[in-house]
Amino acid sequence: MSLLLDIRAAPGRNDPKFEEATLRLRTASVRGFERIAVLVQTPAGALQVRRHNREDGVDRLISDDESELLTYLAEALPSRRR
Repeated sequence: MSLLLDIRAAPGRNDPKFEEATLRLRTASVRGFERIAVLVQTPAGALQVRRHNREDGVDRLISDDESELLTYLAEALPSRRR
């Protein structure tokens, strides 16, 4: 399974209370996915997701290019399902 997270419309937040409240959700919500891609709108959003990658130990591809992410996710699909 693959997952595309589109967080372009999400408000930017990184205060300690928010980070603490979302920590378990960030990791639990992506458990079981072979590939995870995150669509961001801003460089600041990409930096925050990169930090989450390090903190969570979860590998996510980050980009503001939706087609790049869809290509990455499609590579994980068996050829008969593409």
